[in-house]
Amino acid sequence: MKNSFIKTIALATIALFATISFQSCTDEPTEPKNTKGTLTVEFEHVWGLDKAPFYMNTPLLHPMSKDTISVNLLKYYVSNIVLTNANGSKYIVPESYYLISPEENSIEIKDVPAGDYSGMEYIIGVDSARNNSGIQTGALNPSNGMFWSWSTGYIFVRIEGTSPQSPTGMILYHLGGYTSPFNAINKRNFTFDQEVLTVAPTANPTVHFTVNVAKIWHGPVKVADLNVIHNVGDNAVSMAKNYSDGFLFDHIHK
Repeated sequence: MKNSFIKTIALATIALFATISFQSCTDEPTEPKNTKGTLTVEFEHVWGLDKAPFYMNTPLLHPMSKDTISVNLLKYYVSNIVLTNANGSKYIVPESYYLISPEENSIEIKDVPAGDYSGMEYIIGVDSARNNSGIQTGALNPSNGMFWSWSTGYIFVRIEGTSPQSPTGMILYHLGGYTSPFNAINKRNFTFDQEVLTVAPTANPTVHFTVNVAKIWHGPVKVADLNVIHNVGDNAVSMAKNYSDGFLFDHIHK
């Protein structure tokens, strides 16, 4: 009788340890699924509404003013990127400040929540908060040659070159300003039309925009009348607005 009781206790103990061991194996934490992805935003620079190729250091005939313009420097800021999900929610890309040029014309955005997106918005320029944030690093480092002073802030668009129509043969437009009445910050909001931007751990899509560089001279400003801007003012606001209007959504590379 005693032996039978001891044997029962032993079997129960073994069963208890087996249960604990099984639970410890099954309760081990599992790796969380990756729910983020990477996307690229690409800016193709063109010349005119017909999307003719834009070339640096090459004389190009302006389609509206008929001025001949050769650009040897072009830089501008794209910032404050926001993605609109197909369900209507928005993802604000943190610390999204990028300095774009024809030579450095794409940006990579990591850790984007997986999902289907129907649109994107961004600023061409730098928001007022960062214009008042003191010395910064990365794209906003003053060493990039895109900063005036603490009172005036960042140059949003910088374009330089030559033109035979210029009184001096040179053109130099430094466009910026973030306070009224000379606020040159421009926000653009794009929908992807019938296309869908799908972000997933296994995908790396590219959103492709065209930038019509000639658009900066659409309107009242002609090279012969105004070949230099290096401070805030009405003309800087007008030309910055023209330039931002030259950004168009083109397509998505899957």
